Amino acid sequence: MPKLKIDYQLIDRVTNISFAQNIRRCSEHYGVYNSYRLGSGFEFAGYRPYAYDSYNKIDWNVYARTEQYFVKTFHEEGNLKVGFIFDNTASFLEHEESFNAGANIALCILGRCIINKDVVTVISGEGLKKVKSIQDYEQFFVNLKPSEQPIRLFPKNSDYLYYISDFLYPLEQIGEDINRLSLLSSNLTLVHTKFAMDFQGDLDIFCVEEQDEISITINEAEYIKELRKHEKGLEDLIEWRKKKFNCRLSYIPFSVGNSIADLFL
Repeated sequence: MPKLKIDYQLIDRVTNISFAQNIRRCSEHYGVYNSYRLGSGFEFAGYRPYAYDSYNKIDWNVYARTEQYFVKTFHEEGNLKVGFIFDNTASFLEHEESFNAGANIALCILGRCIINKDVVTVISGEGLKKVKSIQDYEQFFVNLKPSEQPIRLFPKNSDYLYYISDFLYPLEQIGEDINRLSLLSSNLTLVHTKFAMDFQGDLDIFCVEEQDEISITINEAEYIKELRKHEKGLEDLIEWRKKKFNCRLSYIPFSVGNSIADLFL
């Protein structure tokens, strides 16, 4: 497991800005948000057709103008539930630069959630932790061990859900993971940390899952070709998923070595 290296200066800069999420702060007090979920809040959201509600809920002024029954709806108030899932495969957790890029991108978002007193859950492998501070976040990764399964534990329903991965596993399984995660949140964001291997000729690869060393010969041009093919397949899969199911699915590709601050500032 690579050591978590937090860029505290980056976190301080980013957490002082407002994120372009579909929420509007209406107070600095604990637990007061106007979300896009409809409920029993006080801010007017719009109208919906009458559907066997209590007659007291009908807006009679609208009926007088339209001769149709409509009911007022309001934004639900409460804390946002935000989940962060980290790919649990060795290719991600054992690659220090890729892992730390993903961890710091997630922390930029998570830091703002902590300030807003949102309910934050971090998940990887079989580990699940409610996070209320950066210290909680750091502690979560101390004893984390990789496995063959990218996602072993799924969170409960979340208002926002972030999945951080290098996505270097079969597209079919990625599609299944996206489908399942989409059922758990109406706002799913895939954070893709991309890195390029620098090599020439033969490679000695240590397989963490099998605890064995394998010697293979890789042609750099063929490797890059296959990697680009895989990345294109991932992008096509995401676009198809968005069009077919009309869901809020965001994709953030990030090349390791670039500035994380550019994603937010």
